[in-house]
Amino acid sequence: MMSLAREPGLSGAQVARRQQVTAQTMNGLLRNLESAGYALREPNPENRRADRWFLTQDGLRHLEHGRLVADEVMRKMLLPLTDKDADRLCDLLQSCAHALHAIEDAKSRAA
Repeated sequence: MMSLAREPGLSGAQVARRQQVTAQTMNGLLRNLESAGYALREPNPENRRADRWFLTQDGLRHLEHGRLVADEVMRKMLLPLTDKDADRLCDLLQSCAHALHAIEDAKSRAA
């Protein structure tokens, strides 16, 4: 949902690449969002084989609610940490994310 909020009109394959999942997986997720009334698809005038996806107003409200909940969880989680410890935690988590991306990039190049 965040990808569609940032970049309305992406194809399912584009959203899948951004989230590093298969197009088939993303197709199922997008169709579930559509069934729930959180997303809608429109024909792509540039590519008849790839629909464009958009969040509905309900989808945007649902996403914002999720952000508020996540922000509150993060606030509670970081409460016992000093600012320095919180910064160190962020640095460590970014290092972990970079390592995972490096593994995926290596797999992609080998394929």
